[in-house]
Amino acid sequence: QWERRWPDAFARWNAARPATQQLAEKLSMPPENLVSPDTLRRMALALMKKTDGVCAVFSGSDEEGYKYALGSEAVDMKQFGLGFNKALTGRGGGDKQLIQGSCTASLDRIRDYLQNV
Repeated sequence: QWERRWPDAFARWNAARPATQQLAEKLSMPPENLVSPDTLRRMALALMKKTDGVCAVFSGSDEEGYKYALGSEAVDMKQFGLGFNKALTGRGGGDKQLIQGSCTASLDRIRDYLQNV
């Protein structure tokens, strides 16, 4: 959905992905560690103003797990996070507009959950 809704942002991310991977390999660290929780939070705060639903920003991999920031101006995210974390083996928290944390579910399971809540 991201590719269809924000094609310019998707293209920028795909252009930056190889450099991110190379830098991570050079530093001997997972690429998801290059994206800080603060960056995820800022992205979610910016994106949640563009949707009536829940906006989700993730960094990670199926092997290492995912860090997340989920936000909404319309949905009680504190309540949403309880179900999200339980369903996707996650942990984290926040307030009514924004939650942050991590989960060990695969990207496919995360997508499936978010598309069906």
